[in-house]
Amino acid sequence: MATDTSHLHVEPVGAFFTPSKWADFCVQRFGLIHEWLSGASVCDPTAGVGSFLFALCDQVLAGGSTLSPDLLRNLYFIEKEPGYAVEFQDSFLRRYGIPFPYGNVHIRDVILDPPDLRVDILAGNPPWANFSDLPSQYKEILKPHFLSAGLSLESQDLLLGSSRIDLAALVVETCMDKLLRDDGKAVFILPMSLFQNDGAHAGFRRYLLPDGSPFALREILDFNGQRIFDGVRTRFGVAFLEKSAVTEYPIPYYVLDNDTWLEKRATPFPNDTSPLSVHEADEAARDFLSEISFDLRETQKPRQGVNTCGANKVFIFENIPDFIPPELLYPLADKISFRSAEKEAAPNRCIFLPHDRISGKPLAQNVLESRFPSAWRYLLDHREILKNRKGSLIASWMNRGFWWALLGVGPYSFAPYKVVWEAYGARTFHPVILGQHRGQPWQGNQALHAYIPCRTRSEAETVKSHLSHPSVQEFLEASRTQGTCNWAQPGRIKQIIRFKNSQLDLF
Repeated sequence: MATDTSHLHVEPVGAFFTPSKWADFCVQRFGLIHEWLSGASVCDPTAGVGSFLFALCDQVLAGGSTLSPDLLRNLYFIEKEPGYAVEFQDSFLRRYGIPFPYGNVHIRDVILDPPDLRVDILAGNPPWANFSDLPSQYKEILKPHFLSAGLSLESQDLLLGSSRIDLAALVVETCMDKLLRDDGKAVFILPMSLFQNDGAHAGFRRYLLPDGSPFALREILDFNGQRIFDGVRTRFGVAFLEKSAVTEYPIPYYVLDNDTWLEKRATPFPNDTSPLSVHEADEAARDFLSEISFDLRETQKPRQGVNTCGANKVFIFENIPDFIPPELLYPLADKISFRSAEKEAAPNRCIFLPHDRISGKPLAQNVLESRFPSAWRYLLDHREILKNRKGSLIASWMNRGFWWALLGVGPYSFAPYKVVWEAYGARTFHPVILGQHRGQPWQGNQALHAYIPCRTRSEAETVKSHLSHPSVQEFLEASRTQGTCNWAQPGRIKQIIRFKNSQLDLF
């Protein structure tokens, strides 16, 4: 039964219309004209104003064929925004002098209310947006659909790290399941995060429909950072998928380089649901684990830096404030910290952490009031700002009365040494050792930095030596996330570490 959303007004999300250049490219590259002329039915399940359907019709006419009624009967338009559907129908009539088949236009939310339709080919540009960025009401409606599609194994995942699941993943799985015939094919422009980022999209990379039947990832064309949509920096590619088939690795993987498609191969690493690792077409996939994996204690897993949850102005200072006790101020890493010649330089900024150094938990109110009264008064002055921070994790602290808490703080934050690296937007992996400044351990700055906590300088040197192996850089480059927010985040580095339980200390 379809979900009734008539009461819910949802603004279009992730709605960027496909430029005709790229719709034409997809139609030509995957031979969709030949398939359509040979009797295959084609549908754009999130059609917008119909770029893919116009590309098909234009190329048929350019090839000397006509848009016969029989041909058009095998073309389908699905779009949940009525205004876009009307615009498409008007444009189609003006452009070709004939109406688009009325019965082949479906104004529906393809996730919540897919039409009773089975086609041979799907082609389109599904809307893309992180689950966490969707309107609240729409999120609640979509949650069970993400779960039933196997994109999130636990409801809680949608509140934590997996809130980065992209709406496009759900659209693809739903359309493959509900609209495509067995052995049917699909061509979608998709965010490359579905294939290259850690964590959130592991469920999608099982390439299984809700009933457990497979669909195959056959080929990827990576636009290599070229801007596909005006004003959008998201990385995109084209995925060629096939229903009722199993993915066989390595898959062909093409990279756009100065208008030339360079042929490569891609294999997930280190397991089948991991991000793709890209290698040259004439080379075998590298077993990076055998080259670069090393042992650490379980409590030394890589971490992101301290997260203020949007309150940087409250917790981060350019100059040392005299109203915050020195024992609650910590040096904060920045770009200068990663210049080898200056890694022991004095910090340019510091961060206020009202947390206990042993447990990592926020200091209790009575402790702040009695031991650090000036810091408590400062927090009270900014109470409204801190209470207005959003996010389920910070909300859990607020619900317990600790509205001054920060995230990413634990016993590991106060380790005397850290091996730290730039995890966001970098292209080279350059770990450095940061010890203490005036007795206070250095802190990483949110997702910009990641680190491994260490007990001694010698231990830090050993960890740094492992991470400095040249193949670590190659491992990261194989993920094709250079310069992005997912360059060397903790989850990616965690893949090359073998963890062992230890009761020796807190970090």
